[in-house]
Amino acid sequence: MAGLPAEIQRLFDGLWDTAFWQSGLDGLCLPLRAHHIDIIMDNAAVGGGQGARPLCWGARVNKEHLEALRREAGAMLKVAGGMPIGVAMDTAEVVPDRELFKSEIYNNVIRPMDGHYGITASPFAGGILAVCRPPTAPRFAGSDIGRLQAILPYLQVALRLKRRLVALESRVTALERALDELSVGLAIAGRSGRMLYANRSAEEILRTIASDRESGASQPRLREIVGRPDGRRYAIPRGPSKRPVLVRSIPITGAAAERLPASSECEVAIFLRDPDRRADTPRAELMAALGLTAREASLAELLARDVALTDAAAMLGITRENARVHLKRIFSKTETRRQAELVSLILRSTI
Repeated sequence: MAGLPAEIQRLFDGLWDTAFWQSGLDGLCLPLRAHHIDIIMDNAAVGGGQGARPLCWGARVNKEHLEALRREAGAMLKVAGGMPIGVAMDTAEVVPDRELFKSEIYNNVIRPMDGHYGITASPFAGGILAVCRPPTAPRFAGSDIGRLQAILPYLQVALRLKRRLVALESRVTALERALDELSVGLAIAGRSGRMLYANRSAEEILRTIASDRESGASQPRLREIVGRPDGRRYAIPRGPSKRPVLVRSIPITGAAAERLPASSECEVAIFLRDPDRRADTPRAELMAALGLTAREASLAELLARDVALTDAAAMLGITRENARVHLKRIFSKTETRRQAELVSLILRSTI
């Protein structure tokens, strides 16, 4: 961004490349003639949810001190709540030295960091920034406060953007974790057919296709299906030793496409299922999905893992006759007639 002060430019660079964020914060200490800088922001307001830990950063602050800052973040933000927004001031104007030096914040956080004198500012509601010096240094002068005030508008923008980026990264991470729990493979391909994303199941299935030695046509067949996303179900053979992988590709259109940025290459969603992979289904999920009791769900879970009825009964500590009674009840609740149908129901996907 042209025209930014040099000490701010690197901080903005850190928004796009996280490798520069910390060095950008550290670089603020020199023009502000600071020993260290502490920044705390409320995270609940931008998607962190109630109870989310506040965001804390420090310039020239070690991990132990940063963790202490997190523990006292609530008290620091409470102080910020009584400050005017966007105004740099001597910390003594916010909390008189006599009160500050007796406070838990000072003794648990500020003093262990070798802090003593400070300039404080609340860049926006739910945020506080403290520029600190040790007791051996002189108190901050009006010119120092003026320097912070001059760059404060830039800091407000940078910190707001950083907070939103952190919230977005958290949502993306949560979504990826959820997708990785799926037994069905999900992949996203671009205009060229190049895979842009794959969840854990998709990565494993694609790996088996790529390593298949018995059918050299597997990968070309997959590329053909991805290049023609018609929504139909296809089978990709993997030779006589393995069952075919089931694949379905659909174009990303409508509301889903509208949510993507104009520059996005995402065009095709690919769903994959490997019949040879057996994913364990949690008992609670079976109870909720099929209306089974805890014992019935435990039995169904074992049967879905190809455990024989006699062995399943032994593992559950019941007789084979009791297991057969439970199985009949499961058949009745799931409207299936045979064990193979039940297992198919449990493992069935929607691709």
